[in-house]
Amino acid sequence: MERVAVIGPVAAGKTTLGRALAAVLDLPWIDLDDVYYADGATWTDETWAAHHRELVARDRWLVSGDYRAVAADRFARADLVVWLDPPTWWCAVRAVRRSRRGRLDCLRWLRRYPRHGRLETERALAVWPDLDVRRFTAARNVTVADVVS
Repeated sequence: MERVAVIGPVAAGKTTLGRALAAVLDLPWIDLDDVYYADGATWTDETWAAHHRELVARDRWLVSGDYRAVAADRFARADLVVWLDPPTWWCAVRAVRRSRRGRLDCLRWLRRYPRHGRLETERALAVWPDLDVRRFTAARNVTVADVVS
C-alpha cells in the first residue's frame, strides 16, 4: 500500500487512526484539517482543489480527512480507502468531548452526514468498483490491527 485515504464523518477517529496507520505503514501522513486550517491559509474552491491534487499526486501518502468536494482525486489515486462510518450518536459524543477540550467542531456537518455525506461517499466510491474499501461501522475505535489484518 502506497496511497491510503482515511475518510468519515466529524469525530469518527480519522486523525488518530491516520497518524497511527501512517507510522505502521511508513507512509507520509497528511491531515487535511491541518492543511486546510493552517495559519494564514485562505482557500477558494479552486485553489483548495489544486492544492489537494498536488498532495495526492505524490507517490506515497496516507491522507486523513473527508473533504468530499475533492475526494474523487484522492480515490482515483488510492490503493486503499479506510472508511470510518460509526453511528452518528457515537461521533456526536466524541465531538462534544472534543469541544470541551477547546476545539470547535461543526456539528451541523455531523447532523447532515447520514442523509447526505454517507450517500455522497457511497456514490463517489462506486465510480471505482475495484478499489479496496474497508468500511468500519461499529461504535468503537478502529485500530491499526483492524485495518491491516
